[in-house]
Amino acid sequence: LKGKLNVWNWRVFEFVSLNKVEYLAVKIAGKEIAIKGTKEVPFKDYQQKTKIKKFYIWRDFLIPIELKSIQYLELDRYTKKNAVNYKL
Repeated sequence: LKGKLNVWNWRVFEFVSLNKVEYLAVKIAGKEIAIKGTKEVPFKDYQQKTKIKKFYIWRDFLIPIELKSIQYLELDRYTKKNAVNYKL
């Protein structure tokens, strides 16, 4: 066998775009109350960042309170095709 063999090499690149949606809620005694946003994600591909802060004492009350913040960041993907040549 002599000649060239062409092989296509596909690469998928992924990066965070500028689009984001935020959900903010307070959880008091096991019940979650939404303050801002919705839990539904409007993006097909996304990355999620969750932060939870817990408080047990708030103004002389011993009630477990959590503040929950979730950010949904949209991911953009694109595919790049490279040709790789092999000599036989």
